[in-house]
Amino acid sequence: MHPLLTRQLKRLFGISDEPKLTAALLEFRRLANSDGLQEEARNLLGGLDRLLSQIDNTYQQHEADITLRDQSLEISNEEILQANEKLRRKERRQHAIIESLRHTANELLRSTHLPELSDDETSLEKLSLLMSDLVKERQQVQSKLERTLSELERQKSAIDQHAIVSITDTSGKVTYANEGFCRVSGFQRHELIGKKHPQFNQTDQSAAIIKNIGSTIRHGHTWKGEFANRNKTGTPYWLDATIVPFLDSQGEAFQYIIICTDITERRIFQEQLKDAIHRAESANQAKSEFLANMSHEIRTPMNAIIGLSHLAIEGKTDQRQHEYLSKIQSSAKTLLSIINDILDFSKIEAGEMTLETVDFSLSELLEQVCTIFCFSAEKKSLEVVYSVAPGLPDRYIGDPLRLGQVLTNLASNAVKFTEQGEIVISVTAEESQQGKNRLRFDVSDTGIGLSEDKLAVLFDSFSQADSSTTRKFGGTGLGLAISKSLISMMEGEIGVESTEGEGSNFYFTLPLQIDPEREIPKNLQLHGVRTMVVDDLAKSRDTILKTFRFHGANAIGKACGETCIEELQRCCREEPTRPYQLTLIDWSMPGMDGLQLLRTIQSDPLIDPKPRIILMSKYNNDQAIRQTETRNTILLTKPIIPTAFLNAVLKALGRPTLRIRHEATSVSGRDVENIQGILGAHILVAEDNPVNQQVTRALLERYGLKVKIAEDGRAAIEALAKTRFDLVLMDVQMPDIDGYEASRIIRQDATYDEIPIIALTANAMSGDREESLAAGMDDYLPKPIEPDALYAMLIKWIQPGLADHISNDEYTSSAILLPAHLPGIDIEAGLKRMRGNQALLRDLLLRFRADYEHWNGRISIAILENNREEALHLAHALKGVSATIGAMDLSTAGASLEKHLKADTGDLTKIHNRVTDQLYRVLDGLKSLDQPPESTTNRPSSTLDQQSLQTLLSSMKPLLLNGDLQALQLVEQLHEMVRGTEMVSTALELKKHVDAFDFEKALSTLESHSPSTQ
Repeated sequence: MHPLLTRQLKRLFGISDEPKLTAALLEFRRLANSDGLQEEARNLLGGLDRLLSQIDNTYQQHEADITLRDQSLEISNEEILQANEKLRRKERRQHAIIESLRHTANELLRSTHLPELSDDETSLEKLSLLMSDLVKERQQVQSKLERTLSELERQKSAIDQHAIVSITDTSGKVTYANEGFCRVSGFQRHELIGKKHPQFNQTDQSAAIIKNIGSTIRHGHTWKGEFANRNKTGTPYWLDATIVPFLDSQGEAFQYIIICTDITERRIFQEQLKDAIHRAESANQAKSEFLANMSHEIRTPMNAIIGLSHLAIEGKTDQRQHEYLSKIQSSAKTLLSIINDILDFSKIEAGEMTLETVDFSLSELLEQVCTIFCFSAEKKSLEVVYSVAPGLPDRYIGDPLRLGQVLTNLASNAVKFTEQGEIVISVTAEESQQGKNRLRFDVSDTGIGLSEDKLAVLFDSFSQADSSTTRKFGGTGLGLAISKSLISMMEGEIGVESTEGEGSNFYFTLPLQIDPEREIPKNLQLHGVRTMVVDDLAKSRDTILKTFRFHGANAIGKACGETCIEELQRCCREEPTRPYQLTLIDWSMPGMDGLQLLRTIQSDPLIDPKPRIILMSKYNNDQAIRQTETRNTILLTKPIIPTAFLNAVLKALGRPTLRIRHEATSVSGRDVENIQGILGAHILVAEDNPVNQQVTRALLERYGLKVKIAEDGRAAIEALAKTRFDLVLMDVQMPDIDGYEASRIIRQDATYDEIPIIALTANAMSGDREESLAAGMDDYLPKPIEPDALYAMLIKWIQPGLADHISNDEYTSSAILLPAHLPGIDIEAGLKRMRGNQALLRDLLLRFRADYEHWNGRISIAILENNREEALHLAHALKGVSATIGAMDLSTAGASLEKHLKADTGDLTKIHNRVTDQLYRVLDGLKSLDQPPESTTNRPSSTLDQQSLQTLLSSMKPLLLNGDLQALQLVEQLHEMVRGTEMVSTALELKKHVDAFDFEKALSTLESHSPSTQ
């Protein structure tokens, strides 16, 4: 039994020692097993024994536990020491891990530009979360990087398919070369890696280019360009290269990547293209030169035809000869227009067509266009109507020449393809902004029209409606193509609307700058003015009515004379206080025509007061001109030009007219004073063609100029060295030394700086003017030479008075080309002004007669309408021109009329009648010039070289028999040879017949007056 239990039992039961306790316990067990006790007592005693046994076991177990505990305590102390050491080591490792995590986290944070962790941040949990986030982010970056790398790999693969790539270090050694590089160079990759470029490149590039490449990339810049190389077999190839330097943190290059494209095929193609372009340019140049030469060759005879026919028409011819010559000149000009079409087309094709930018008047342009095509329209009895939007500005800045060319082409086509009806040319403004108008021009007709399929190709070159049209109507088929190109060059658009069998409307739009400085306000302020327009053509009538109403007039229209009379009578009867102030009447109307209507109005007593009348007539109607002069009416020419219409209305109403300047386009009576200022000027003509020499000489000598012919540039230079000239006409295309070279040589000598040199050219392409000016010439005159343009050029460049060094007797001819007496004309005074040139004075007298035949009618209207400015102009012109031709009394009367007009002295009847008497005296006397001139015999025939004369006459006869134009030159020689002799009359008669191309009469004259030639 456990000692502790023994002690407790002994103390509990009062037993002093252990043996007694043992004995008692044994007794206790005996009693428990005795039969004398009750069963319950025995069970109780047995249970107590078992209880004591269990308690003893408990004590024993407790004792063992205590022992075990003590033993455990002894063992745990050592383990705790060991465990603590382990924990300390673990803590140190954990701290190191945290530091490592924080360091790693900070590095990651730095790489992502986020704030770093502080040193006191030791939370493993926070670090773990942060690292988790950073790892996730890094995984995303890694995933993106992998995708990028994959994409780059695909791109690299794609690049490798097409691009040529290599990478080198700074020494030039190849560290990478793709398949493309291997393919183009012909080397294997192992042959390239580690080798320097010069070891396998057999470059064809210059040292300068290689040096430039090296310098560029060494300084860290990208080089781009093309260079040539050779592959392993020596075959050349071309690369388009980009060389990019890779730079380190110090900005120093550590390697270069070269990305190239093989452009060998492109370079070969470029070389082929360059060669083809060169050949094309050479061909185009050859074509241009051919056109220039052809132009020269064509225009040279054209110059003769137009020039000689002009001279012949101005000479004495009968009606048949005049008709023939007019047709020759008209046909020549038609041929010239065809040539010009072809040449213009060639200029456009060659890109040599240039545009001008000058001020111009729309009204003047329309008037110029009208003069070109209206005659053709009149021959076909076609009505031409100009419909210009009222209030449209008149002054613009642009190219009037090309604009007029397009309008003329469209209008001429309209006339050509229209057999009956009308041609309407309309001008409207589509939009206006910032000083610009976008004008729309419409040219409509009532002609044959066009089908849809023909419209599609109408503006193509050499295209016409169909082959039958080509045969019937003619033409080159270039006009519309040229028009389209010109409109496009002027930034416009062109088109057509047409219905077959009904007519066509060609239109184009153009942006044009308004010229505000030259634009004239044209608001007529016609409010309350009662007007009637009488015209059977509705379009014409409506156009005029629209213009009147725009200016505020109360205007109505009538289609015939009968209804006009009825309305005028009704108005005078029912509205006597509101009569018609103005009536516009068309000359040509069915039934009662314009003249009949005019007479009826002026004679009808029921029409009172009578309206002022403007008579509208087609272009150049002489009868209408005469009627307006005698019946106190105003003539307005159709088609009606806007400014002319406005001035006619203002004149009719007695108001001041608009100051609209029209440039003189021809040499007429008003230029006589200018021509007088250059009489006797010495002109050098450098021209190699004999016919052109003759034409130019005749045109110049007609106006009293002395002419020297030089056959080429060398002869011109030599002539200038010997003689003083006032002007040089220089043909640019001549043998030996041409006009350009001759001009350059002349300009090298300062002696000739003041002599004007005018280029004469028949060349086709643009640049002639520029080349002429560059060679030292002063101006440019195209061939065929138009006489008016030539005279204008002379007046422009020859200063009046410079020709005074020419003596009068140089031009004095003893041949009498004028009557001994002309009423009202001092022939001696006239000849003095003409330096004795009878031919010139005779020509100017004839021009005076033509120009001043209707002068009295014009000034009468001006005086009647109180248009003092117009009357002053007419009187001043008459005064000056009359003095020039020697009509001194008429000049004095004109001066007196001018003085009275300036003084505004009132009644001019007396002085006006005096001027009229003098004028008609002169005009009647000039009719005698229609008779052949007389001759004189101032020099005995014995002074003639009879042998030379016989030779000349013998040479002339076969030329006259064959109608050879060389006879013209021989007649001129004959005239010079026999001047002042009895044969001068024969020479003059011969000259008259030959100038008229009547070779039969010339031959008859030669044979009848020169028997030795028979």
